[in-house]
Amino acid sequence: MNLNKFNLNFKPADTIEEFEELIKNKPNGLIYNIQDLQRFYKEDNERFINDNKIKKAMQDFEKSVSFSSNGGFCSGNFESLEENLTYRQLEEVCARLGISMRLCEERKGFRCEEYPSGGDIKRCMPSPNNSDVCFPCSCQ
Repeated sequence: MNLNKFNLNFKPADTIEEFEELIKNKPNGLIYNIQDLQRFYKEDNERFINDNKIKKAMQDFEKSVSFSSNGGFCSGNFESLEENLTYRQLEEVCARLGISMRLCEERKGFRCEEYPSGGDIKRCMPSPNNSDVCFPCSCQ
């Protein structure tokens, strides 16, 4: 069942609630962890690896991205992607992470940070970098 222009069998989430549900369902094609992200841009998608500028942007994104311990996108800095990918390519990366461009824009300006008291628990906090994106449902 093709639900969108990127041939995914799921619809990228427009809300936090939809994103949480998508993560629970673990649909095929969703970038669920760092290995899925690497596979997407290194193996599954030649247009990402044949352009050195885009390859570097994806590697920079990979260094900034975090996934929930249960799987699913948590946070990352999209600056290198925004500067080097076309809008459609950026839209595809977001879609494969399970988020619509609308939801990505809504969550911009937040990053995952540890609570001041320490420990492993993190929360989404305002970020001075508007290219940071964080999801409270998965910031762990």
